Amino acid sequence: MNGVEAMSKIKIITDSSSDIPQHYVEELDIALVPLTVDIDGELFLDRYEISSEQFFEKLAVCNNFPKTALAGPDMFLKEYRKAKEEGYEGAVVVTIASVASGTYQAAKIAVEMMKEETPEFEITVVDSQALCFAVGLPVIEAAKLAKKGASLQEILDRIHYVLVHFHAYFTVDSLEYLKKGGRISAAKAMLGTMLDLKPILSLKDGLVVQVENVRGEKKAMSRMVELIAEQVGDAPLEYVALGHGTVPGKVEFLAKKLDGALGIKEYDTFEVGVVIGAHTGPGFSAIFVINPEFTNDWIK
Repeated sequence: MNGVEAMSKIKIITDSSSDIPQHYVEELDIALVPLTVDIDGELFLDRYEISSEQFFEKLAVCNNFPKTALAGPDMFLKEYRKAKEEGYEGAVVVTIASVASGTYQAAKIAVEMMKEETPEFEITVVDSQALCFAVGLPVIEAAKLAKKGASLQEILDRIHYVLVHFHAYFTVDSLEYLKKGGRISAAKAMLGTMLDLKPILSLKDGLVVQVENVRGEKKAMSRMVELIAEQVGDAPLEYVALGHGTVPGKVEFLAKKLDGALGIKEYDTFEVGVVIGAHTGPGFSAIFVINPEFTNDWIK
């Protein structure tokens, strides 16, 4: 079956905004459909033609704010066909929030196109209602189950569970990129820079939302750990991932704080990609967790 494990019947597909580490893409045979990023008129396929590090290098010197374009139906159709050829019986697709991108709709259109060719190949498309690694989390969990031969319903149940119980906080070391991306006004950026204010951000309804402001980046990162600790009940966190832009030292700082607050010593790491990274810049740092005690009541 061309490398597909005998028990694996369902292909897991996502888009490149999910920020899944490459080792998971390879180990779990996840198909990554690229979004396109436009930097001063030059087009790149995310993750395939430009890395996060290369993107941030260009972001620092580009004349215009980068634009991202959805992954088109043709790209999804290509992955559906490939999965069928490799012996998979169906696919589950998890996309960036539909309120943030037309990628979800593109994946659905490609399903209809695939039905005309092979109606027996079942494809389920899930709107994650999330961004960044909050898309990647359920994809990784789904791919682990798929590799073990789990049923479609078991995979969909796990995806929904992760989306309901994930929580995330992230911050930045500079307000410049939030200003360039139109997330905050020039006046707020100037005042925030003068006062050394760092926003603590989170995700809700598929959008980035501000939680609070803290003076100083290290204090903001410490506060993110405090916020996670405040929400941990009797059940331990099921999963922890720490993210960064181009400064791995931020992960080490967060890891030390998490160990001190919650005794957490094991965690995954990820690099933020172009979709969120364009607005945060390379100074991004984040904590993403699966917390059974926390519920996202906006996940449908």
